[in-house]
Amino acid sequence: MASLANKLQKLELLLKSQHSREVGYRKALREAILSMDHSMEAEVLKSLGDLHLQRGKLSKDSAEFDKAAGLYAAALLRCTDPDMGQTLEHRIGYMEKLSRQLLQGYTPHFVWLSPGYRGKITNNNVLRVAEFCSRLDLSFEKSSSVEETYTEMLVTSIESGDMFLELELLKSLGDLYLEKGKKTKDLSQFSKAAAMYGKALTRCQDTDTKQTLRHRILYMVKIWHAVIMRRRSSPNKSRLRGRWPNTQRQLGNNIKTDTEMQSQYKDHIKKGDSFLARVDLDSAEKHFGAALKTVHVKDAPAQQYQREVEPLCKLGDVYSKRGQQTGDGGDFIKAAALYNAAIARSTESDEFLNDKIVTAIKEVEPLFLKSTLGIQHIPSQDDTEKCKKQLKEMRDQIKLKMETIDQQLDPYVHDEDDPRVKEIEAKRAQAVRHLFENIAQERKKFISQLVEECVGLMGPPPCKYALIGLGSQATGLVTPYSDGETWSLPSW
Repeated sequence: MASLANKLQKLELLLKSQHSREVGYRKALREAILSMDHSMEAEVLKSLGDLHLQRGKLSKDSAEFDKAAGLYAAALLRCTDPDMGQTLEHRIGYMEKLSRQLLQGYTPHFVWLSPGYRGKITNNNVLRVAEFCSRLDLSFEKSSSVEETYTEMLVTSIESGDMFLELELLKSLGDLYLEKGKKTKDLSQFSKAAAMYGKALTRCQDTDTKQTLRHRILYMVKIWHAVIMRRRSSPNKSRLRGRWPNTQRQLGNNIKTDTEMQSQYKDHIKKGDSFLARVDLDSAEKHFGAALKTVHVKDAPAQQYQREVEPLCKLGDVYSKRGQQTGDGGDFIKAAALYNAAIARSTESDEFLNDKIVTAIKEVEPLFLKSTLGIQHIPSQDDTEKCKKQLKEMRDQIKLKMETIDQQLDPYVHDEDDPRVKEIEAKRAQAVRHLFENIAQERKKFISQLVEECVGLMGPPPCKYALIGLGSQATGLVTPYSDGETWSLPSW
């Protein structure tokens, strides 16, 4: 977070030096892609969305709201931080509400959040994108900066959700840096090319396009190597200001063919199963972990994450068996976490696999009680459903209260200059504050109930203990969807 804060400060300084905030944001987005800074990339896209949302609010132009929607959706897809994701979801909700109020019920279009979306579909995307890039090439004769023009069009493609054009522009930027590297022998240009090709590869879902990108990457590495060799053989050996392009670690697995990856994956799973059958848990964990690394791709589409289900389940089996051997409760916690991670990545259509994972999750608790505490106990499904029902009722009540606040204390029904707006905003803020206080209290009661149930089953604790709420629970900003972690500390 501290690192991100420093980057945001630099971004603000950059914006002050630009004639246009939009130009500054476009440059910041390009730099975030080049440095593979995903958090900064999402932050810049969110800021661009804010810019268009503000323009739409002032101009009441639906096109500005559509651009904001596209940018928010793109930021959400790239986001890996839960808090950032929650912020973006709130921002999208606010944008939709504001659009409906200002534009007579109009809802912005952001197809990027639609399941299975692969980009704007036309009769011939290849021809459409080729014609666009051809026109763009002709305009470069009048343009002062090819790099800036490509970046501007890249942002435009993200705004409109045109994935095909986005991929082509990322490739074009990579080609641009590669040509600069060939001409100037500047190794940093090869790193930039690798970053753009790598970004396109992670965004691409088409097998043929992926193969094209891999060939470009291999060609780029070949040229880079030739430049290095030429420098080393030069009588005036200048110091090499660069090594392997800094995205090679990211691209290493991607350069391999899908066939090679699948073969490696199956080999690791087979060996892991063999070691697991012999209860050689360390070796089994090593191979299942390697299988997971083989199929894991950062910022991948949903179907890619489905490949992670099997190795996650296998790793859950390893930790469950290890807990039975050691009696360490932490192993059972890891097993439960891995099983839940697997079921989160599985599809609803695979009922057999989902049932298998659910059964494994249910078996973890009695195994934990038996192995760690020596208690023979079969958990009641009714108890689990009771807690889920209670949590759902709590969330439904909070949602109803939020809707009531929106209906009764909505400052946007009045003009911005209306003196009643400030009064309504003050009352709304107070109502939201009371709502958060209520959520924090209800959550404390719920957690206390869970602790009492645990004590009732496991027996009285062996020492004095304290249960302290930190983070959003302590600040009173917790939500009915906030997660929780527990830490055990000794009592002195």
